[in-house]
Amino acid sequence: MSTITDITFTDAAVGGITAKKLNKLRDDLEVAIGSGGGGTGTGDMTKAVYDTDNNGKVDTCDSLAWGKITGAPAFAPLASPTFTGDPKAPTPALGDNDTSVATTAYVTTAIADLADVYVRWVPYTGPPQSFLNQDMTRDGDWTMVANKNTSDRPAPSASGTEEDLLPSWIPATQSAPPAYTIYNEWTINTAGWIDQYGVDVLTQNAGKATHTISLAVNGVTKDSLTVTPNNAGIFWQNITPLMVLSGNVLRVTAQISQSGNNYWYQQTGLFATAPTYCSSAVGAKDGATAGTTAYGAHLLFQPGTKSPDWDVVAYGGAAAGGGGSNGDMLKSVYDTNADNIVDHAALADSAPWTGITGKPTTFPPDSTAMLKSVYDTNANNVVDTCDSLAWGKLTGVPATFPPDSTAMLKATYDTNGDGISDHAALADAVPWTGITGKPATFTPSAHASTHLDNGTDPIPVATASRTGSLRALNGTATTFLDGTGNWSTPAPSGTVNPGTWTNLTYSTGWTQNTTAQYRVETNGSFQSVICQGIINYASGVAALAFTLPAGARPGVTRGCALAGFDSTGDVQLFQAVIATSGAVNIYPMVRQNFSWPSATSGSVYLDSLSFAL
Repeated sequence: MSTITDITFTDAAVGGITAKKLNKLRDDLEVAIGSGGGGTGTGDMTKAVYDTDNNGKVDTCDSLAWGKITGAPAFAPLASPTFTGDPKAPTPALGDNDTSVATTAYVTTAIADLADVYVRWVPYTGPPQSFLNQDMTRDGDWTMVANKNTSDRPAPSASGTEEDLLPSWIPATQSAPPAYTIYNEWTINTAGWIDQYGVDVLTQNAGKATHTISLAVNGVTKDSLTVTPNNAGIFWQNITPLMVLSGNVLRVTAQISQSGNNYWYQQTGLFATAPTYCSSAVGAKDGATAGTTAYGAHLLFQPGTKSPDWDVVAYGGAAAGGGGSNGDMLKSVYDTNADNIVDHAALADSAPWTGITGKPTTFPPDSTAMLKSVYDTNANNVVDTCDSLAWGKLTGVPATFPPDSTAMLKATYDTNGDGISDHAALADAVPWTGITGKPATFTPSAHASTHLDNGTDPIPVATASRTGSLRALNGTATTFLDGTGNWSTPAPSGTVNPGTWTNLTYSTGWTQNTTAQYRVETNGSFQSVICQGIINYASGVAALAFTLPAGARPGVTRGCALAGFDSTGDVQLFQAVIATSGAVNIYPMVRQNFSWPSATSGSVYLDSLSFAL
C-alpha cells in the first residue's frame, strides 16, 4: 500500500485543479499527519477505539460541548443570557399574550393604546389647551372626560338664559279622592342640557302624599325617585346635566297618592302657545289624550352646546380629593325635600312658638319700657295726657292754615261770588253745541192719541180733506206733487230713455277697430240693448267676442245677423248669439270655402247688434 508521500500529481489535473496545487495539498497533509519521510503512519489512535460507531467522526466530536471549544466568540448563554450592545428581536403583534420578547416597537405601540385602559387627571388652565383621549379635567362646575385627543374646551357653552319649561301661570286647584298621574311633555327646538326637574307640592299634600316623579327623554326614563315632601312649593330633583338635542321630546311625570283627597294644579290652554325653546308642549292626566292643559310638572332647560369630544362625568361643587367619603348621614334620610338644608335645621327658619321649649311664661320690661300703670292710669288704652288735649295747650299753632295743592279756591271757581261754581252756573243755559257725548239720533216716542184727527192737538197728515200746513190730495192717480209744491202730470208713458254709451271689454283675440260701445235703451217698460262700432278678430280666434254686464243681459238667448270682412277684403255675414250670461259669441255664416276659426283676421260691424232684454 502506497503512503501519501508516494503520490505525485502530474499536469493531468482533475476538475481544473493543477498538479502544483495538488502536490502542495499533499505536502500539507504530510505535515499534519506526521508521516515523515515516506513510510506508513505510526499513530496509535485506532478506529475501534476512537470511532466506535463507525460514523467517520471521532466519538467525542459527535456532541462537542461549547465550553470545550477554545478561541470561540463570547456568546450569551441560552439560560438567563445577558446582552450587550443593541440586540434585535422580532416584534410581536399588538395584543400578543405569550412569552415572546417585547421589543421597543411593541412597547411604543402598546403605550399609545393605553388611553383605552386608564384615565389621567389634567388640571384645566383655560383655553387654548390640548388633551389626550381619556384625560379628565374640571372646567368650572363641569367634570369632563375626553373621548379622543382634542383641543376643544371641556365645559358646555350656554347660548341663552335657563328657563323653566312650565312658563309663568295662574293655575286652578283641583282635587279628587284617588291617586292621580300627570305629566307635561315638551318638544324642544334648540340643543342644551337639563339638570333639574320637579313637581308642585300643594299645601294639602305636603307631609302626607307620596310623590313619585320621573324624567324621560324620547321615551327612555333617565331618572326617577319617590319622596314625601314636607313643605309646599316646587320640589326640585338635581341630576347630572343631561345633554339633549333639538327635536328631543322631554317628559316629567308625577304620581301623587295619599288617603282621602289628592290635590293638583292645572291651567287650561296654557300650552296653546309653545313655551320658550320649544316647538310644542302638551299635558295629560290619568292617561287621557294629551292637550293644551298644563299640570304642575317642571323642567329647567339651559340652551347651549357641548363639544362631541367630551363626556360629562359630574356637575356642581368643588373638585373631588383623593379619598372617598365615609360620612354616615344620607341625604335621603336627613334632607328628604332635597333643599340642601337638614330637615330639622330647616324647621328653625320658621319655628312655631309652641315648638320652643323652656321659654319663660312672662318677660319683664326693660328700663326703657312705658308701664301702663304709669302712662294709662284709667286703663282706656290711651296715654292719659292724650285723652282730651285742649287746643289752647298746643304751642306754635299758626293763625291760619293755607289750602294745600288740592284745594278749590272761591277766587278761582266762583269769580262772581254768587255761591255757584262758574261752570256749573253756565249749565243753567248751556248751548246745544256745548253738550258733549250726546247721541247722534234720538228714537222718537209713540204719538199720543191727541195728535190724531179730531184730537186736542192734531198733527196734519196728507188726506183728501186736510188743509193747513200740507196740501190737500187731489185724488187723481195720474198726477204727482212736484218740487214746486204743485200737482203735475207725469211725462207720457212713451217717453224714451236712450241710455248711455258704454265701452266693451273684449275676450282674447278680439279688439276694437272703431269706437265700439253698447247702451241700454228704455221705452216705458220695454228695454233693448243697442251696439255700434267695428271690432276686429285675429286669425284662429275663438267665437266669444265679449261679455255684457248685468243689466244688459237678455232674459232668454237672443241672436242677430252682422256684416263684416276679412283681411283679404272678402265680405262676410256673421251670426251673433247673446246668452243669458251676457256672453256674445260671433259665428261666420256666409263665405265661399270659409272655415272657423278663420285662417285670416278680419272685422265685424256691431251696428246691427240689437236685442230686447
